[in-house]
Amino acid sequence: MEKSSRFAEKSDNVDLLGCYKYTVKLTGLDCTPCAAAKNGGSKIVGFLARLFAILVIISMFYRTFTFLGEEGKLLTLNWSESNVFGFMGFHAVVCSFCVMGWTANAFIPNYLKQLNQVRVLRVEPNDEIDEYSGLRKKAFFFSLPWLGTLAFTAIFNALQEKILISGAVEPAYKYSLFPALAFLVWIITFSCLAFYALVQFSMTREIEYFNKELQKASEEKKLKDHTVISEFSFRQKELIKLVKKANESLSSYAKVAPLFYIILYTKLLNDNINSYLMHIIILLLVL
Repeated sequence: MEKSSRFAEKSDNVDLLGCYKYTVKLTGLDCTPCAAAKNGGSKIVGFLARLFAILVIISMFYRTFTFLGEEGKLLTLNWSESNVFGFMGFHAVVCSFCVMGWTANAFIPNYLKQLNQVRVLRVEPNDEIDEYSGLRKKAFFFSLPWLGTLAFTAIFNALQEKILISGAVEPAYKYSLFPALAFLVWIITFSCLAFYALVQFSMTREIEYFNKELQKASEEKKLKDHTVISEFSFRQKELIKLVKKANESLSSYAKVAPLFYIILYTKLLNDNINSYLMHIIILLLVL
């Protein structure tokens, strides 16, 4: 109990998301009011938040199927663009569902609460592993090439009154919309992957620190003390519960990889590619 009180104040100060908890609102998928509605908050606000999120997801579907619907001869530039951007569009759709679901179910706040319960069980405090600003900066930095690619292609095509470089001229409402959708795709995928990575890193750090302290206790012959053994056993149990609970939510993203391969495989079959080599490559990817 003394240990819990010693670290209780510090355990409330874990800043996992930083500014990302605000930028996620730019996605239009922040359904935090839905989670609040379950605890006595305004149900109307929760409904409106969910409705707006659904509209955003519909826009992601529209963008994806617009790309996939572009006609082009097999293995031409137009065919390649259509499949590449359409395939990446499906990824944005999945990320949209993840962000919506995570915020609607208060995944991050609940995870942080459980993480704090594990942190107070540390033998010694460690401010270094509780610092995530460096990871957040790296996540943002590595997302910039993705933003640059999306922005450049969308704006360049819009100036040509197109949505694909090799595509046909489109109506003004259509090519004008796609640069905005491109930015939305970036902020959605960036937020989703940042959330996923930060949670995974926080679990990894906590597990590694547990192993480090356990190793130190073993070297100092403290594990002969039944109280110490009991404390480490309880801490391990809480860590397992933390990982299991977090993975229940994170799996909504992690399990979709096979879906991409199935979609790609189906699309290629519909394009009448009867190459045994292509079939073998796709099957190897699935396996």
